[in-house]
Amino acid sequence: MKVKEFKKKLDELTDNELSVMHKNSVEELFHLRFQLATAHLEDTSKIRQIKKNIARINTVLSERKQGTFWSKRGLKVPTAKTEAPAPVRKTAPKTQSARSKKAKGVVS
Repeated sequence: MKVKEFKKKLDELTDNELSVMHKNSVEELFHLRFQLATAHLEDTSKIRQIKKNIARINTVLSERKQGTFWSKRGLKVPTAKTEAPAPVRKTAPKTQSARSKKAKGVVS
């Protein structure tokens, strides 16, 4: 399956279906790694493909959780609560350490 087709398929699935698909992909990756260790795996590129698909599934799930999924696809952006900026902490000016004074030749 081509990447674009796979991404479209992911967009159409529900969260539960994506979770099931993620679980199945992780199990398939486990079996492929086991086959690789026992020298029974014929197509080693399948491992890389499954790992990328798992990452794509995780990306869609996290985007949906964060609420950025729909905005990236040109749909209505959910409104976020605006928060006041964090207060700026003022720190005391740094003094020179004895070591740096000695290096500069300022010895008391």
